[in-house]
Amino acid sequence: MGRFKRHHEGDSDSSSSASDSLSRGRRSLGHKRSSHIKNRQYYILEKKIRKLMFAMKALLEETKHSTKDDVNLVIPGSTWSHIEGVYEMLKSRHDRQNEPVIEEPSSHPKNQKNQENNEPTSEEFEEGEYPPPLPPLRSEKLKKHALMHISRAYEIYPNQSNPNELLDIHNERLEFLGDSFFNLFTTRIIFSKFPQMDEESLSKLRAKFVGNESADKFARLYGFDKTLVLSYSAEKDQLRKSQKVIADTFEAYLGALILDGQEETAFQWVSRLLQPKIANITVQRPIDKLAKSKLFHKYSTLGHIEYRWVDGAGGSAEGYVIACIFNGKEVARAWGANQKDAGSRAAMQALEVLAKDYSKFAR
Repeated sequence: MGRFKRHHEGDSDSSSSASDSLSRGRRSLGHKRSSHIKNRQYYILEKKIRKLMFAMKALLEETKHSTKDDVNLVIPGSTWSHIEGVYEMLKSRHDRQNEPVIEEPSSHPKNQKNQENNEPTSEEFEEGEYPPPLPPLRSEKLKKHALMHISRAYEIYPNQSNPNELLDIHNERLEFLGDSFFNLFTTRIIFSKFPQMDEESLSKLRAKFVGNESADKFARLYGFDKTLVLSYSAEKDQLRKSQKVIADTFEAYLGALILDGQEETAFQWVSRLLQPKIANITVQRPIDKLAKSKLFHKYSTLGHIEYRWVDGAGGSAEGYVIACIFNGKEVARAWGANQKDAGSRAAMQALEVLAKDYSKFAR
């Protein structure tokens, strides 16, 4: 009996050990399964966030104000600042990866890009120093308002459920006003400076002057990137490095000048800020739409004429560089917003070159 009892007890110990082992195995399997599910959930969440960010990026690029305003109505400002930080990070990374490297031709309106980055001297401009002095705001309230980011407003008033109550705290309305006047002032300036430009050329030129890139550069000239007041979370998300956020600050300060009763001062300030860009614009003569036909009728019996796309990323922003080839030799090349204009300009230049020295390109 004793032996049976001891044997039975041994079986009990063995059974208990096996049960514990099985239990540990189940827990381990459950942990792995839970970990796998959690990792999969993270992956799905990350994928959805990525889709959301790129969708928001596309919407914000298409509609500068309305989309963001609509989002602010349903998403608290603190949450929006986090989303905007992720959006800016993705946009910055995307832009760096996809930025084309293009050698700009001499006839391109941006041909003096490197010169634009240099500060002009007093000899170059009658107005003197550059950048021009920052027009001071008479109202301390407006100055504080212009430099207050929405993320900081929600940080100061975390329990504010109505976004409209914070409109007089952060600078988004001022940015909206300043953006409108920045466009208006730039339109007045280029309309006066370039009377020979048509509507399409003026529109493209204005778009280059009033974009986030220009506004960001102007803001940094006056240290707005350092004086902008951000929330702790926005600082952590590196919004201070965001081109759009700093550009918005410049426009907000411009809007504050308007409300401060200094519209003419603001106009003169913007005029002087744009002077380096204005000075480096080369106005091209009107396109001769018949240039290709003229070149063909005059020289087709003397050699072979062809046109090749040799540079430019394409599209109205980057444009095309077309070379005119005569008897296998490049005679001229020119930039245009589209291939037709670029080809016509190349033909115009080729007519002049061949008229002066045809022998160099003869068979």
